[in-house]
Amino acid sequence: MISHRKCVLCALKQIERIAHLSNLPEKKIKEIKKKAIYRLCKDYKRYSPAKISSNALSFLYAEIKNDPFKKIKENQNMLAQEFLDKSIKPMIYKSKDPLLSAIKWSILGNLIDDGANPDYNTQNLLLEKARFCINHYDKLKQELKNAKTVLYILDNSGEAIFDREVVKIIGEERTIVAARDDYILNDITYKEAQTLGFKNVISTGNNTLGIDFDKVSYEFIESFRKANIIIAKGQANFESLWGIKKQNLFFLLNIKCNVVGKIINSEYGCSIIINEIKYKT
Repeated sequence: MISHRKCVLCALKQIERIAHLSNLPEKKIKEIKKKAIYRLCKDYKRYSPAKISSNALSFLYAEIKNDPFKKIKENQNMLAQEFLDKSIKPMIYKSKDPLLSAIKWSILGNLIDDGANPDYNTQNLLLEKARFCINHYDKLKQELKNAKTVLYILDNSGEAIFDREVVKIIGEERTIVAARDDYILNDITYKEAQTLGFKNVISTGNNTLGIDFDKVSYEFIESFRKANIIIAKGQANFESLWGIKKQNLFFLLNIKCNVVGKIINSEYGCSIIINEIKYKT
């Protein structure tokens, strides 16, 4: 997926918000934004929104010593775990299709996104209902029946709690879980994923939003190449992987951006389970 000029403004808003969250002085913020604007204008017609945002954010993160979202992520995980234990887990395992139910909640959990959806109140999650615009679940379920290995690429904190239930139902022993190598926005890192109880966790090899094949680790690229099924969670992973046209690649996301929605003719707020090959045939 190639960026739109609107993606430039979105990236700049992210930079400004994180810079203030990190208590950087205004002079430094102006310097960072100047560098970021030059890079964004150079990149946006060539790369995905995830990649241009990552490149622009690199100027900011070079000035930050600690994760500005650490406490936010901890709170998101705590609330999601509370929701799961008290309300969501019983609904999942009492449903006719626990995997579908878990995926629905996992996609709704994708609303917890400090990049594309920074104003979302996690407390509202239990009031949400999945509204599918594209639903290739039947194909995913069929493909999973014969899959010996599954690569599940995580996205954000909070929603990762629900992803964990999806992975448990798919089967932890056959699933490799991938997460960012280091912090960026509220994306979950591989060390944080291990702390949350995920098994067979690997690092993508970098802290870029989505997947940047110029920077991924050998371990990740081998897992991506060999997996029978790949499940990519969230909008940034969609932005960076849409266009690869792999038969075994499925995206789970919530549409939080009209630019992304337009790519697959879906409205803002829609839940999506999509395989690119099926969608284009």
